[in-house]
Amino acid sequence: MSFYQDTFKKFAVADGSEHIANEFALKGIEEITIKHSIKSVFEFGIGIGTIPYLIKSIDHNISYVGTEDNDFCINEFSKNIGSFKLNKFTHIRTIKELKDKIKFDLIIVDGIFSNGEFLKSIVHQNSIIFV
Repeated sequence: MSFYQDTFKKFAVADGSEHIANEFALKGIEEITIKHSIKSVFEFGIGIGTIPYLIKSIDHNISYVGTEDNDFCINEFSKNIGSFKLNKFTHIRTIKELKDKIKFDLIIVDGIFSNGEFLKSIVHQNSIIFV
């Protein structure tokens, strides 16, 4: 079984799983992460932690920054990703909290996002944006 299948199986039964990424999306993220040797990820909307869990399962040394402002989701992803939070994982409530102008290899946009200037500020010439 692959990382994405294990991840989907774990999260499909979790509290708040109604809006998790589907298996097709998780498979795409896994393939991109491995093929392009992703070292840093920014996610808009961590939710209950499905995608960070997948990414950190592939390589726990990948730097992960993500936004989430829903208290239920924050509580759930904290439980769901467990010790993965201890290594190169940063949660912020809003993009305004990202102080450093860090460039990311992979940017994951889940849902509506309209701040193109912020997006431009976190990409480099080889960044991949997954919507």
